[in-house]
Amino acid sequence: MTRNDAQKKRRIDFSASTVEQKEKYEAAIAESGMNKSAFMRMALDQFVDSPGAENPIEIYKDKEISRLKQEIEQLRGALSLKARANEHMDGELRRVRARLTGDMGQLNVADLANQVGKLLKQAGILTHKELLSQIDEPHKIPNLTQQLNEIESALHREGKITLLEGDRIQWIG
Repeated sequence: MTRNDAQKKRRIDFSASTVEQKEKYEAAIAESGMNKSAFMRMALDQFVDSPGAENPIEIYKDKEISRLKQEIEQLRGALSLKARANEHMDGELRRVRARLTGDMGQLNVADLANQVGKLLKQAGILTHKELLSQIDEPHKIPNLTQQLNEIESALHREGKITLLEGDRIQWIG
């Protein structure tokens, strides 16, 4: 049975989102005793013609808003977990760094010089910015920049480092 052009223009194709949804619709159609076309026309007429508070479009929008709010809450929860994990990893990184290079928060210039030397030996080449990033809580060390400049000058005089272009420091031992 082929459809003519007039029949094709009137046809509306419909697909269910899930198998369960299709089964639910087919059960409702079978229960009504109507054929699929008559049932769908009736359902669509009710949908389009329904007044105010029972408007299916508003109901759909409310469901969609609820779904999106729930999704936002799930994303907030995941973000919160990741933020706590990041804080934990930062703490672990500080502990590992302190174990490898000693406590960078010490105020003794000689100890700071030894720790800077260890960092440069391990890395080979570091920029000033990278060196500062290796120091935990640098804002708590008074005159840190001045101390690092003094340490850099002392290591350069001792022939342990070379200053390269681009604000880089190379350990030569």
